[in-house]
Amino acid sequence: MKKSYIIGFAFVWLFIFSFAAQASTVPSGKRQTISAPRLTEATKGAEENQKEASKAEIGKAESNKEEADKPEAETLVPIKELLKYVDELEENLVTEENTTVEKIGSLTWTEGISKKRVKLFAGVKKLLAKGEKNNQINLVLFRVSDDYQSTDKEVVILQENSYEIGASRLFSAEVALDRIGLNYLLIQVESDDQITGYQLYQIIVEDIKTKDKLESMTLQFGK
Repeated sequence: MKKSYIIGFAFVWLFIFSFAAQASTVPSGKRQTISAPRLTEATKGAEENQKEASKAEIGKAESNKEEADKPEAETLVPIKELLKYVDELEENLVTEENTTVEKIGSLTWTEGISKKRVKLFAGVKKLLAKGEKNNQINLVLFRVSDDYQSTDKEVVILQENSYEIGASRLFSAEVALDRIGLNYLLIQVESDDQITGYQLYQIIVEDIKTKDKLESMTLQFGK
């Protein structure tokens, strides 16, 4: 009986030690290591390029909005009106003679441009005339894009001025003919906010060097 008790007691202790050993080998929880993504130089470069592209798109959109919101440049005479005058002049010069212009409304030339189509050398052209007191004179020098037959014509204003005739009734102005080639000069006479007369001139401006060469050749022939 005593022997059986000892054997039983030994089995109990053996069972306890075996359970303890097994429990010590079972993990108490899962541990998982997750490696953080590494930002390589290539990745950095791609992100920077994306940021720059986004900035560029935003800047472009803002610039386009500003251009759309920007009012058209104000001119003394509307561009459409200038083009209308050009069409009229070109048509008249084909069907009529290149007539002399002595008066524009109440304005009478004492020194100016004689005909509707003229050739002048580059430089300053003086205009002198007599008019009526308080009349306003609008002067616009401009050119039209080289592709005149194009449906989308471009007008470039070279000079524009507005003058009011005083008590002396004298009008004087200067036109700077700096651009070589075909130019147009519009002169309008305005009274009480109404255009009472106008004339468009076609001016072919030649280089002053051409004049010097011609004068030099004349002197050589004269010897």
